[in-house]
Parts: sequence; C-alpha cells; structure tokens
Amino acid sequence: MTEAVRTLSEREIEVLRLLATGATNQQIAEELVISINTVKVHVRNIFDKLGVQTRTEATLSAIRLGLINLPSSALADGALPAPPPLDEALAEVNGVGSEVAAVAPPPYLPETLPTQPSQAAPRPSQARLWLAPLLAVALVLTGVLIWRSVQATTTPPPTPMPTIGEDRIIAPAVSIQKWRDLKPLPSPRGGLALVAQGDGVYAIGGQTADGVTGLVERYTFSDTWTPRAAKPTPVRDIQAVVVSGQIYVPGGCDAQGKPVDVVEVYSPAKDEWTTTARLPRPLCGYALAALEGRIYLIGGWDGAAYHAETLVYTPGGEWKTGPPMPTARAYSAAAVVESDIHVIGGENGAPLAAHEVLSPSDEPSGNTWTTRTPLPEPRSHLGAAAVGRRVYALGGGPAALGLASYDPSADAWRVEETDYSGEWLGLGVAAYDTRLYVMGGDGPLGVSRAYQALYQLIIPVGRP
Repeated sequence: MTEAVRTLSEREIEVLRLLATGATNQQIAEELVISINTVKVHVRNIFDKLGVQTRTEATLSAIRLGLINLPSSALADGALPAPPPLDEALAEVNGVGSEVAAVAPPPYLPETLPTQPSQAAPRPSQARLWLAPLLAVALVLTGVLIWRSVQATTTPPPTPMPTIGEDRIIAPAVSIQKWRDLKPLPSPRGGLALVAQGDGVYAIGGQTADGVTGLVERYTFSDTWTPRAAKPTPVRDIQAVVVSGQIYVPGGCDAQGKPVDVVEVYSPAKDEWTTTARLPRPLCGYALAALEGRIYLIGGWDGAAYHAETLVYTPGGEWKTGPPMPTARAYSAAAVVESDIHVIGGENGAPLAAHEVLSPSDEPSGNTWTTRTPLPEPRSHLGAAAVGRRVYALGGGPAALGLASYDPSADAWRVEETDYSGEWLGLGVAAYDTRLYVMGGDGPLGVSRAYQALYQLIIPVGRP
C-alpha cells in the first residue's frame, strides 16, 4: 500500500469511490448521509493527498492505487463506469495538470452528435487503461463540436494533429469565433436582471425609453424571444437568481428612483409571480448570488448610502444578516465558483476595482470574507458570471475595458477577446453551459450576444 493510500481516511476512500462513478457532491452527500459542505472538505483533502487537481485525475489515481476494482463483467462485456461529468472537469488553456474541457456548439445549432463507432472491449491485461478509449471518444466528439461551430461562420485553418506525451494526449487549441450576435432583445433596456433557467434566459425589468418596466421576455436557445408574465413591481438596477426552479428578484429602484424592499418570485412552469419575505430595508444596485439553496444579497444602495452588509435568505424563512464585506459599495456584480462567491467592481462615490470573496458556511454568522486580486481597471454597473472555474466580467465602463476573466487558482485576471465598441453599462450577463449571454444595457440597448469560451483539451491516459 502506498503512502498516498495510507493517508486517506476510510470516509475519504468512500467519497473517492463514489466520486469516480461520476456522482455529484449532492449525490455523494445523500448516499453517505452527510452535508454537502462535508463532502467538499473531503474532496479537497483527497485532491491534496493524491496530488491531483481534477476528478478525472483522482479517478485515475484511484484505479492505479487499486482503490477501484473493475468488475470482471466490465472487462468481459465492455461495460465501463461513466466518467466524471464534464462540467466538473472544465479547465482553462493555461491550466496545470491533466484536465478535460468541453467546447459546446453555439446555442442555435442542434446539440446532437453522430453516433460513434463502438469501442472494443479491453483485455483483462489492459484494466488500467480502461479510460483511454472512452476519453479518446470524448476527444473525437469535442472535435466534431468544434468543427460544427466553425462551419457555421467560416472555414477554419488546418488543425494541428494532437501530440502524444508520456502520459497524456494534448489537442492543440482551435481558434473559433467566440462572439455571436443573437436575435435582439425585443424591448431594449438597461439595469435589467438576466438569468438562465431551464432551456432559456429570462430578461426581467429594467429601464426602457419609456421608463421603468416590469417586462419579462424569455430567450430560448433556438434564437427566439417570447413574452412572459410581467413582474408586478416595475424596477431597475436589479439582479435575479434561481433556487429550486424559481426565479427570485429582490428590491430594485422604482420609477422615482427610490429603492424598494419587495421580493418577488417567478415560476417559469406556471408563468406567474408571487411575493416572499421582504428585505430588511429597501435596496437596489446590489450583488446577488445563489449557493446551495440560499440567496446572498450583498451591498447595494438604500437611496442615501452605500452598504457593505450581507443578507442571507433561505426560501420559506426570513432574511438574516451575515458579516459585511470589507468594502461598502453598490452596482457591483457577483459570480459563484465552486463554494465561493466573488463580488467584483461597483462604486462608492467612484468606480472600484475591488474584488472580495465570500466563503459561506452553514450559518450566516460563520461566513468569511477574503480579498483577492482586484480588477485590472475600476468598473461599475458591470455584469459578471462564471463559466467552468473562471469568473468573467464585462462592461462597467468604456469599451477599452473589454472582457476580463479571473482564474481563482492563480488569483490572476486576463483580458479576453471583445469585438464591440462604446460604453457598456447596466447590461445583463448570465451563464449557461460553456457560454455567456449578454443582453441589454443603458441607452437603452437591445443588444443580444453570446460568448463561448475557448478551451484546450487535455485528456489523461493511464499507463500499465
């Protein structure tokens, strides 16, 4: 038994074995009757002890260490366990270690793939290579998806052949068009809330040329817009999050520019609005995030002052107060990466580059804040969302700011491709799968665009 195995506790081995089946943190928690936060702690410890960074690497390590035994039926019949979900193995171009990253097709292309030839069943002597053919298929499928994305716009340059290293296959990054124009927002507006739910994106409220509105319009990934039931209270400078399939929209500023404390909830299935527990005080221009069934409203403006407070709400309960963030501000943006909430930008008399991270606990009073590398430039009235393990920030000032992305593992920002010009404030940004949807803006603007991240695919291959 190796030293790595000796350092793993019995519970960590249980978690590792479930992790290797492709089970999510929630499924592992339910199987072992423990909290999801406890599962996350175990996963971090497993990664540290095995010296890995992804679930794929952890699975391979478990196989090599003999912690996972392939059943004889799998060897005889070719029935292999499912690999870990791709959305939990997303990686960036400059990532470290063996990672798997996906490039999805644009939203208006059918997300179906041609049937791939079946793989031959591995021989018993190849037990430690059981992932190789399966992951090779993933490489082929990803290549097909990239090819289809490119064919929709232009003919790509010849793609270099993958290189085969000592223990991995590296597919060179393929350049594709990252930004795509979508069907324009039917009702141009800024200060709106934009949120992805089900198979669409919802644009809620905001400021139109005729004033503050409660309009709700739904964009589907077939590139169509449909009107939905209007929000009862017209407001602007709002955000929205989804919890248990319901869309929550707290506060906002009314037609007179005064913050309100109403919290309204939209049911996509019923196409109707209800109200829930009011905010402790009227607020607009806050940052908003949802994590593990809770809603976190951070900062904001009450009509007279900027706030630093953290308000936490569990549906069916009341709003509770947690530790305030280090910098009081409004018109910032929030994005969730794993179990952390990143709050970036905003203003407190002037635009800010502040970047602070909330690490929630089971009780709001136990939440902790840390300070991270600030934005390259101050931004206010910006939009942000997370794709994979990277935070994306857009707008919040002149076009020169462009799209910036943040890698939490490196605590560093970088500038991404942005092919628009002009000031962009009050826009809505939502993430779905591997894409960002960017809609609206002060002006008001009817712009509607999608940004797809570019990944390098690195597939680990076990050795006998």
